[in-house]
Amino acid sequence: MMDPVSFWMQANLFWIKVYQSQQETYLRVLCSMAKAVPHESAAEIAAEAEAMKSTLKPASRTTPRATQRSTPQSAKPAARKTKAAATA
Repeated sequence: MMDPVSFWMQANLFWIKVYQSQQETYLRVLCSMAKAVPHESAAEIAAEAEAMKSTLKPASRTTPRATQRSTPQSAKPAARKTKAAATA
């Protein structure tokens, strides 16, 4: 009979081998897909990136999101009080 520690180690080794096999298969698939893709030179990729950079503008906010609300939070309870006072 096997002691619990050696059983645990063998179970871990089994799952490690399964994981390693999956990773190797995944890398083989990626390599076979990469062979089919045409290779560009680094200069062409850099020129394309620079052209895209000039067309895209970074989004910038001038005010924080908390101050963009239409009504401040402190005004809401006051409006409720005036409604209650008007009906009384």
